[in-house]
Amino acid sequence: MVRRTCRATALSRLALLRASAGMSVDVLRPMTWHSGPALHLHFRATVDCVPMSRHRLVGWLGAMNIDRNIIGELALVVTELVTNAVEASPSAAAEVSLRARIHNRDVVLEVTDQGGGFNLDHDAAPRPEQIRGRGLPIVQASVDLVEVERFDGQTRVLATRRLAPARL
Repeated sequence: MVRRTCRATALSRLALLRASAGMSVDVLRPMTWHSGPALHLHFRATVDCVPMSRHRLVGWLGAMNIDRNIIGELALVVTELVTNAVEASPSAAAEVSLRARIHNRDVVLEVTDQGGGFNLDHDAAPRPEQIRGRGLPIVQASVDLVEVERFDGQTRVLATRRLAPARL
């Protein structure tokens, strides 16, 4: 089963606003990046893997010439996703994996764990007094597409972030 959620990016909204106002969309500067080798990390479901995965992702994104603001947002996304994967894992001996790749104009982050999965359709925002429950809303607000797949006793979350706006 696959669950998806999307959001419009600020750059896409800006392009639409400019186009509707009769402004040229080409005033948006094209971004350049390198599509190099993908990042593949496999680790045990321990708290130590959260900062390690974040630092490795930041280094990989920097080597791919990704904008620093996007790197910061994706570092937060991977922190939330890996934390959720560790917490959902049945034991510290369970495996968690992080894969990152550039596909077309997108950065795709994939976190897989051996946990029981979750319901992405849950729209209720956490109450102010709640300590937990903000991770997935942060992820959904930071990327363009979130997909959750459940298969063979594993849960895979794919988070996709568009690097450049589509031209109208």
